[in-house]
Amino acid sequence: MKLHFSKLLLICLAKDTLLLCVLIFTIFQTIAVATAQDGKLVRVRGEILDERTRKPLVGANVYFEEIRKGAITDADGFFTLQVPAGKYNISISIVGYGVIKQEIDATNDANISLKLSEKIKVLEEVEITEKRTDENVKAIEMSKIQLDIRNLIKIPVAFGEADIIRAMMLQTGVSTVGEGAGGFNVRGGRTDQNLVLLDEAPLFGTSHLLGFFTNVNPDAVQSVSLYKGGIPAQYGGRLSSVLAIRTRSGNDTIVSGAGGVGLMASRFLIEAPIIKHKASILVAARVTYPNYLISIVQNPTYGNSKASFYDINAKLEFKPTIKDRIILSSYLSRDVFRLPTDTAFAWQSSSATFQWNHSFSSALFSSVTALVSDYKIVVSGNRDKFDYELTNTINHKEVKANIIYNPSEKLNAEAGVSTIWYTLNPATLKVPEGSNLIALKIPNEQGREMAVYANAELQLLPSVSLSLGTRYSFFQNVGARPLYVYADNLPRTVLSITDTIQYAKGEVLKGYGGLEPRISLRFITGKSSSLKVSYNRTRQYIHLISNTTAIAPADYWKLSDPYIKPQVSDQYAIGYFQNFKDNGLEASIETYYKDISNIVEYKNGARLLLNKNIEADLLPAIGKAYGVEFTLKKNYGKLQGQIGYTYSRSLIAVQSTFDQESINNGAFFPSNFDRPHNLIITARYPLSKKWTISGNFTYATGVPTTLPDSRYQFSNKTYINFSLRNTDRIPDYHRLDISLIYESKSVSKKYASSVIFSFYNVYFRRNPFSIFYGNRYGYDQAYKLSILGTLIPSFTYNFKF
Repeated sequence: MKLHFSKLLLICLAKDTLLLCVLIFTIFQTIAVATAQDGKLVRVRGEILDERTRKPLVGANVYFEEIRKGAITDADGFFTLQVPAGKYNISISIVGYGVIKQEIDATNDANISLKLSEKIKVLEEVEITEKRTDENVKAIEMSKIQLDIRNLIKIPVAFGEADIIRAMMLQTGVSTVGEGAGGFNVRGGRTDQNLVLLDEAPLFGTSHLLGFFTNVNPDAVQSVSLYKGGIPAQYGGRLSSVLAIRTRSGNDTIVSGAGGVGLMASRFLIEAPIIKHKASILVAARVTYPNYLISIVQNPTYGNSKASFYDINAKLEFKPTIKDRIILSSYLSRDVFRLPTDTAFAWQSSSATFQWNHSFSSALFSSVTALVSDYKIVVSGNRDKFDYELTNTINHKEVKANIIYNPSEKLNAEAGVSTIWYTLNPATLKVPEGSNLIALKIPNEQGREMAVYANAELQLLPSVSLSLGTRYSFFQNVGARPLYVYADNLPRTVLSITDTIQYAKGEVLKGYGGLEPRISLRFITGKSSSLKVSYNRTRQYIHLISNTTAIAPADYWKLSDPYIKPQVSDQYAIGYFQNFKDNGLEASIETYYKDISNIVEYKNGARLLLNKNIEADLLPAIGKAYGVEFTLKKNYGKLQGQIGYTYSRSLIAVQSTFDQESINNGAFFPSNFDRPHNLIITARYPLSKKWTISGNFTYATGVPTTLPDSRYQFSNKTYINFSLRNTDRIPDYHRLDISLIYESKSVSKKYASSVIFSFYNVYFRRNPFSIFYGNRYGYDQAYKLSILGTLIPSFTYNFKF
């Protein structure tokens, strides 16, 4: 049977129907495989594990020597490859482990399990000589960052704790507004526009201690992936990025553990088999004792504060059959921060995920997931006659199912459905009897979000691959709750309310929905180079209400309703990827452009807290972001590292028919996260067999701010008059960090340890976090607030057994 690919291609292009093209090409690929003249094709699916711990190895290279084809293991340590039926010699390798070679019989579909032993590293072995992966060039995905968990502890950070989000901030396109800021920003987006998933459950708070620590114990993490663009169709609900964190499965063979003790925090992890080779459990915990170190913060308000946090991860995995895997994972964290005055903050995150993965065949897989995630913030005051407790919460319940069909190397299809139920408590103010304050309750909000998606990756030509997907999402805001009605010809204010409608439980206030197409193309342009393009549309139905640039304890979430429309973003990206030195030197340049609508912005003088008419203080805005990201990464030799430079802009405009609601006369102005220039240099060098030195240098343009440009007098008082919003900037940010790492391992490999000496902010740079004005001695003066304005040395001892 002879199929004319070129004729099919011309017919599709003539009809100008992309979806029809995809369908025809899919049929073509299936028939072509079924009628291949090279003989019977079989599928080899394998799992690569650590020999001692039986943990899956991510990113292992599997190479079939006879046909010179290979594959790379995924986040679960699995690989799949379609090959002609026969016997093969395969080799498996990954950095830090020995290389093994084995003969396999693949005359029919085969499932294999192979184990690699970790090797003791000596100085001469630092220069890797085996074939390195070219995944950055060959993969369809672009704008994706895969974090190297093995080297996480070698990155110098404040207080010496390995940190996932701080490591991500050393990559292009990822930034923060400053030290001590919770959350992170991706390609000029806001902190609430990032979907952070821990074992599929969303986290609404991502930091401990007001931003100094990521709230996930790094010892419990198996893989971390960040999608800045080209977001797969299975993900939705946020505009800027998806940060997918997957925790480790427990050791189902032997009892093992890991941990660390530092000046700021300690952590411990234990894992053990329940039923050998079938069921395992993992528990990881972390606690902190920072009070005696907070005094070094260069601010009297925070320097006399009290703080603490803890977090716990647990994971139970059961394999009832060779085709089934049942996973139950949970998470709990709590922070307490008390100012030296009379105010205390406490916030708590919790989640639980149940997942059942089933393999119908070597080509067909399914997954069913049910999860719940909670986030609670409590602000309390303790002053005579003014005691209070202010609480806000968000509850997220979700059920989803997806199916994966992978009949050949040239086609990988995935589809799924999901439904989410939101319950939000924006604010509940409780006061004791006899207080001068009045109790207040802002009505709860409920909403449901449903989605269906499909995605297919297929090879159109030997040098051209396509990933095409779409997602349809639908959202409804439902009662019971009141809705205020405002006059049409006036700005929304309390004075323009004309009516109040009370919606019953389950009654729909407003619904939104729409398609979210996703497409990525990869063109192989040479032996070690490729060109990639991508487009994705995303919708966001939930918004963080905050008047700060960073996530703060007083922030709260709000659902889209008749007045607040869902945010919508369209992102276009193109990138060129080139490897040199046998893939030991990776270079890439990506450029992107984003159009964003319905961003939540605030009126001048907006009151956000305890405001039952919050929609009257919010304004819809439009935004645009664009930039260029350049990365050069060296993976070979003793000196390894990366240089990353980003030029980007993030602009916003508030345009209204009412002059008093327009900001900066309706013109585009820099958003709070606009940092045009960002340079990051990281390096790592082995000083001996056991000693390694590493360092980071960071430079970024100062964040926008609004400074006064004049003063005036009224009734014998002097007032400051501020300029247009965000037309000024605080001084630029730069910092150097260095760490020394000593690693040792017992001869039996049953015990390993490392000692890390970290020096954060080596040259004592007082980077301003903000600039504020106050009247002192009868004069208005400007003050710069620096959170960490000095060198911070730290010491951490890590171990595993």
